[in-house]
Amino acid sequence: MSDYDPEGENGMSSKRNVEDRLRNALIEQDSVQEDAEKTDTLNQNKARDFFIIRRVIDSLKHLPDLSMVYLAIVDVVIDEIEAENCSLMLLDKDSNKLVVKAAKGKQDNRGSYYGNESYRRKPFEVGKGIAGIVAKEGKSLLIRNTGEEKSFINILDSEINIKSLLCVPITDKNGVIGVFNLSHSRTEAFSENDLEVLNVISDLAATSLTSAGFFDSLQHMNETLEKKVEDETEKVKSFEGKYRALVKSANDGIFIVENETFKFTNRKFQDMMGYSAEELSEYSLNAILMDDELGLFFQRMKGASEDKKLPSHYELTAVRKDGTQIEVEISTAIIDYEGNKAIQGIVRDITPRKELDRLKSNFLAMAAHELRTPLTLINGYNRMLLTEEAGPLNEFQRKILKECSKSGKRLSDFASEVLELSKIESGRMDFDFKETNINNCIENGIRQLRYIARKKRIELKKNLSLDLPMLPLDSSKIEQVLVNLVENAIKFSPEDGTVEIKAKRVSPDAVEVSVVDYGPGISQDDIEVIFDEFIVGRRIKNRGGTGLGLAICKKIIEAHKGRIWVESRENRGSTFSFILPIIKSLHGTRIN
Repeated sequence: MSDYDPEGENGMSSKRNVEDRLRNALIEQDSVQEDAEKTDTLNQNKARDFFIIRRVIDSLKHLPDLSMVYLAIVDVVIDEIEAENCSLMLLDKDSNKLVVKAAKGKQDNRGSYYGNESYRRKPFEVGKGIAGIVAKEGKSLLIRNTGEEKSFINILDSEINIKSLLCVPITDKNGVIGVFNLSHSRTEAFSENDLEVLNVISDLAATSLTSAGFFDSLQHMNETLEKKVEDETEKVKSFEGKYRALVKSANDGIFIVENETFKFTNRKFQDMMGYSAEELSEYSLNAILMDDELGLFFQRMKGASEDKKLPSHYELTAVRKDGTQIEVEISTAIIDYEGNKAIQGIVRDITPRKELDRLKSNFLAMAAHELRTPLTLINGYNRMLLTEEAGPLNEFQRKILKECSKSGKRLSDFASEVLELSKIESGRMDFDFKETNINNCIENGIRQLRYIARKKRIELKKNLSLDLPMLPLDSSKIEQVLVNLVENAIKFSPEDGTVEIKAKRVSPDAVEVSVVDYGPGISQDDIEVIFDEFIVGRRIKNRGGTGLGLAICKKIIEAHKGRIWVESRENRGSTFSFILPIIKSLHGTRIN
């Protein structure tokens, strides 16, 4: 018998092995084919995702046309998903409503855009309807049969038959910014795969829509700004026209000076000076105003100091074209003129007023002079009686005579001050200007008042710069001003208080002196008139004196081409200050 037996046990075993190997090979082949199909599907999905990414990003190339951006994004959705209609709705944060921005159908080649100016599609509140619910919850909704969904509302068009609906939120880092709303007239039209694809598009669209929104906001802001600039420009032009008309017809002279040269003059100023506009444009300021009276005016014009204390108001003498002189009052302001710093001056002829002031001063001088002779006699008799040269006095008689003596002395002081003031105003007072160290004037003034300060336990504190330049001063007159200011400060300071005297250079061409007290201060109403003449008993209460001391101080400082002022707050003390220019033209001058 042969060993080979195909029908035997060994043959059967061999056959089964071959069959197993074939079966395994077929299984392996199916697995490889399945893996290949999965890989192919994955590659197709990656290619599709890449294509979607590129198309969504490319939508931004349509900026600044937002309508084209929105429609390009809707095109991507329509092309990738079997939807008959698609709408892009964005959230309007002000109204908290979804507003349709763009919509397109499968058979619609152009699509529709709805601008911000009018909502041609009905807006929907967040939380109402399918789109509103998706916007509120931030979750996608796939409705396979709208007939079974109670919350469904046809937001697209009542004539469109909607059986299936797919709604996906569009979100950025701050939350929901809109939704995609897709519809179909067939039930079961959308799958889970469609939902997945739409979620991918939604994530990409969020970035594009946010960028487009920022661009739109920036564009709107730019348009608003341009409109405001146009409006303000028109207002400026209108104001400039009115200003020029007002300036030309003003009753006061007006000029603009740059680098000491006239750049503009109005008709009134031209008539006042006797020059034409063309002639004035060739003149410098010091050809019109008296050189020795310019003082701080030049310093302000040159912009040497922007300190608020630099004077803006001047009384000067101007020379007309025919050589005659007129006295003028000039108020100035630093302005920007055609891109450069300049001085605008408003000029008023005060020659008639000055003449009246001189007549008033002459009258007061005559009246004071007439008073002094009988007052000298009265005061002499009072002294004789008080020394009992005419016989003994009882206490009552002595008391009466002392009061008479005090009143006589007060009346004599008043007459002397009136005479002094009238001399200054009428130009009959001599000023002996010499190069002087202002600190020496201050020291001499303080020395005269140390006894009065000690009686009231007032500390006189000095804060004087040691590098001050020599100034052209009448030292006796400046000492008179300092004594008056410091004596007043002592008078109105509380016992054991302090009065501070300061001196410093405030610009290359000016020195400032201040007297500071910590008394009851001065009201704003009183500050306005405190340097006026004869104001005691009218608005300044309980200050005593004749009411001429500060007026005389003002005249003396103005004779030095300076300025005096006061700063005060009630119950906070007062600071009286004056500023003197460093100019040479006053040396050896008589004010007349």
